Amino acid sequence: MTEDRRARKKRETRQSLRLAALRLVDAHGLEHVTVEMIAESADVSPRTFFNYFPTKEDALVGPGPEAAADVARFCLDRPDGEPAAAVLRALVLDRTAAFLGHSEELDLQKRVLATNPGLYAGFHAGFQEIERALRLEMGRRSGLDPERDLYPRLLAATGGAAIRSAMELSRAGDRRTLSLIVEEAFDLLEAGLAAAPPARRAAPSRRRRTAAIAKTA
Repeated sequence: MTEDRRARKKRETRQSLRLAALRLVDAHGLEHVTVEMIAESADVSPRTFFNYFPTKEDALVGPGPEAAADVARFCLDRPDGEPAAAVLRALVLDRTAAFLGHSEELDLQKRVLATNPGLYAGFHAGFQEIERALRLEMGRRSGLDPERDLYPRLLAATGGAAIRSAMELSRAGDRRTLSLIVEEAFDLLEAGLAAAPPARRAAPSRRRRTAAIAKTA
């Protein structure tokens, strides 16, 4: 088995275990789900489960250790001389497209986190690893020290803020695609946030429409 095929197989197994864990916990509750149940649902042994996750809670949160490596690989594959900010924008849009391919997992994870807030610490820890990898790449791309200079840190934090803000807006009912919201986020950031964009006019509520009709009658 080639290294690429082996890596792909490991990724698929990890994904299968995570999805099985999320489905079971969403259906039965965290306290009623065991590692053995998750392994059986994913058609692997409990021993295989522990090759990927130390606990059942770890299977429910975080993007996995391969995510930080994916960030570094994406940045390295971008053209030489491309500005760090442009690489960041391309990376976030690429990750957004990947998220859209896992909509069931995202919906399940949202529900599981909402009913088990104690999992949030592990969830945020996983994304801190991605942000650290991104900070290192932004430093390398800009020629700055990722630990001592502000620019790489700020860029890395901005990427995370853009995608989190876009996802929250989408969940709040924005009908645009997630990619379009992310594009707008980066347009605003590149403009320096110096001026607010024109307000998006919301449709009036039914009560407000009725009151307006009565007033003009």
